[in-house]
Amino acid sequence: MADVANVVVVSIGYRKAPENPFPAGPEDCHDAAEWLIDNSKAKYGVDLQFLGGESAGGYMALSTYLHLTTSHPTYKPSGLLLNYGIYDLSLLPSVHNFKKPATLLLDEESMTHFRDAFCPGMSNEQLRRPSVSPFHADLRGLDLPPAMFICGTEDCLLDDTVMMASRWMVGGGKAVVRIVAGAPHGFTLFPWEFCGEAKVGVEDGCAFLREMMRG
Repeated sequence: MADVANVVVVSIGYRKAPENPFPAGPEDCHDAAEWLIDNSKAKYGVDLQFLGGESAGGYMALSTYLHLTTSHPTYKPSGLLLNYGIYDLSLLPSVHNFKKPATLLLDEESMTHFRDAFCPGMSNEQLRRPSVSPFHADLRGLDLPPAMFICGTEDCLLDDTVMMASRWMVGGGKAVVRIVAGAPHGFTLFPWEFCGEAKVGVEDGCAFLREMMRG
């Protein structure tokens, strides 16, 4: 994506569960974003314009944006690029209803396993706290930046994309939703020569970035 969109990308090596459960990973991303807001221009020659990620990275990106609305309230990114993230850790219906003859990277069992490693011992009520699940955040009154949500139809997290995008629009933000037919979880990371859907997802995401940079 850095090559296709011709942008500088900073990837955050945040701490991961189970060795470092919530809130370690999100806090690392929050700290990195705050540093970039203050230092990106001097370090890389450009301001921090976008937040984004794939899968858990999409979750981290949205969590980070919501954190910045209070820690750096005057900062507004040009956009968010959120690929097949999970935004409700209490798990939305598509996770439970995703039944396939063979597992396509994620299913209910694996998603529950990863969630429990990240948030050990949390009840559903605790999982629905906005600090844990961005889906439950109050978006009213926020000057939401444009956001692009990308997901495939063969992904158990499809509801997270569709429903989070809907909440974004209800909150007053512009949401661009791209649902790619036949694409599984993680598809934008697959080699283009083997997965045409990957090329579609990456090019659509890059087109969004370029459009937002033009303003």
